[in-house]
Amino acid sequence: MDQSKESTTPEVDDANNDEGSWTSLDSFLEYLKSKEGNTVVNRLIGFIEDYNKKKIEQERETALLKKGMATRFFWMRLVLLIICIIAVTFLISYRKFDSTPAIFFTAIVAYLFGKEPK
Repeated sequence: MDQSKESTTPEVDDANNDEGSWTSLDSFLEYLKSKEGNTVVNRLIGFIEDYNKKKIEQERETALLKKGMATRFFWMRLVLLIICIIAVTFLISYRKFDSTPAIFFTAIVAYLFGKEPK
């Protein structure tokens, strides 16, 4: 049972494996220093810069949309509040304002002013 196990993985000869593959970090870094490697690196940097610019632009557009939505929501709340006040005044003047419309208008106003825009 004391048999020594030999490694079953074949040893790789770096001299025969230089063609078309990078077996060491040094050869990869040398490739990056070459003209072809420099173009690859420049393209990758260009892709990253374009991605960052698009991301910043999308965040700015999203912030503008949220600001616009908040403004519209404010005006909608204001108009509906004025409509509710006019309707309540009209119902009180004709002595038709009882508990049912009071609950209805209270629910509308509570919904509008209890909910904040996202």
